[in-house]
Amino acid sequence: MQAALSVRQGVTDQDWPSLADQGLSCLALGHASFRLLQEAETVASARDQSERRQAKYYAKLLVNAVGGGGGQPFLEALRAKLSDSDPAARLDSAISRIERRLGRELRPSLKSRIRSASQRFEERVGLDASVAMLEQGKTKGVPLLEPYSFRLAASQADQIKAQSDLVLSCLSRGLLARVHAEFHLSHCTNRAPSRSSDIDRHRQATEAVLEDAERWLGRGQRRIYCALAGQKSTDQTARAAMALAVEIERRLPIFVRAQGAIRQTMLFLRDDGKGAASERMGRLAARAGMLTREVIASHCASYRIALHALSLHPPEDVDAFLRRTDTTAFDGPLPNGRDVALKDIDATQDGDFVEIEGFVRSVEALRLGDGKLISRVVLHDPSSDTTANAVTIFAHLPHAGVTLDSFVRVSGLFKAGSSLFDNEPAVEIDTLAMNDLGRSSWRMAFLGLADRWFEPWRNGANLIWSLGPHGLGDDDEMRFGAGELLYLPLFRR
Repeated sequence: MQAALSVRQGVTDQDWPSLADQGLSCLALGHASFRLLQEAETVASARDQSERRQAKYYAKLLVNAVGGGGGQPFLEALRAKLSDSDPAARLDSAISRIERRLGRELRPSLKSRIRSASQRFEERVGLDASVAMLEQGKTKGVPLLEPYSFRLAASQADQIKAQSDLVLSCLSRGLLARVHAEFHLSHCTNRAPSRSSDIDRHRQATEAVLEDAERWLGRGQRRIYCALAGQKSTDQTARAAMALAVEIERRLPIFVRAQGAIRQTMLFLRDDGKGAASERMGRLAARAGMLTREVIASHCASYRIALHALSLHPPEDVDAFLRRTDTTAFDGPLPNGRDVALKDIDATQDGDFVEIEGFVRSVEALRLGDGKLISRVVLHDPSSDTTANAVTIFAHLPHAGVTLDSFVRVSGLFKAGSSLFDNEPAVEIDTLAMNDLGRSSWRMAFLGLADRWFEPWRNGANLIWSLGPHGLGDDDEMRFGAGELLYLPLFRR
């Protein structure tokens, strides 16, 4: 927990090399702790299977003992055996052992409470009811079998889940720290190419890097999907998930470094009056920014699967995900509106579902009179020098890393007079129905496994944006590129 929280200091100090080191430390600590949890999960599953076999054995033994009219003789023999024992003497012996370990006598009042709370075995297990159920061939819910039920491994599963929440926080926060550290180091050292031929080559290289990242991420996700859909062994599923998590830790920092150069180039083109070219680079930057968020979520989801695929008692959301893989398509489309250029937004019909894009001219988060949190964004199209408004509810976009000069693409309903934007024309950003999307798309459900630690779409807001730098010590929220490292909870309960 402390390691995950420590990355905030690197952001506050604007010390990006230190933040990179802190991110690596978080990942190393998280990975070591995760391996211990994996071993604990394997041991717990083996114990669970052993307890189930033992419970099945005793159930069969007792059913055979009471079958064929043997219930009453069995009951009488068991009662005779119990009458020969002296429960009170055994309880006194247990109290004496406790006193010897403590080195002192228990208070008489405490001894009295212990004795009064202790039930006779016959009362505790309900002999008559148990034998009646066994005579009917029932083995579930039989009080006499309760001492042999498989409860220990199930209780350990709760402990493992609680520990995994913290370990996943450390891993997720470590990777996020590396993302922002590498982006800032690249952004500070890279310079935009000045010649047109160099810019074209840079754009082509950027497209190649982006397509390569989409390929290796999709390939890793499909390996997990195929392992689950093909009902491979739990070990194979865990290995496929672990392989993707490790590949992400190796490849993502390299991919993020390229985004620092992309931002420099798109802003150079915009400021040089090359609006169309800057928008083309901006689209690549926004795609790369969204892909980065999907990679971070995939990292967390992969670790969850690598751990809980080995468990007989996985968390409910993981269990549901694992069970429905073979009936769910790998991917499906996201809702996106009709493309509308910012210069044409005023001609759009009220209520149309549209998609707009542009550079962030301003971004702010505020609360309305009823306490509702909203974020407002003003987008700028350098080609036509026009602007358009967009607004989303229940999402703090500055804290999510939407910054001044980021390139943003949003889908939503156009309102000629939006009550969320002082009755000005604005696109009210669509909220994705994540649960519904997860039911029809395995990939969306997979990303959803990370929601408690990291959301690719903040509160489901249907927008993507390019990475941006963090402000130099001021309180200007339009420059909080690494805001999630400061404001995102380690995990949601």
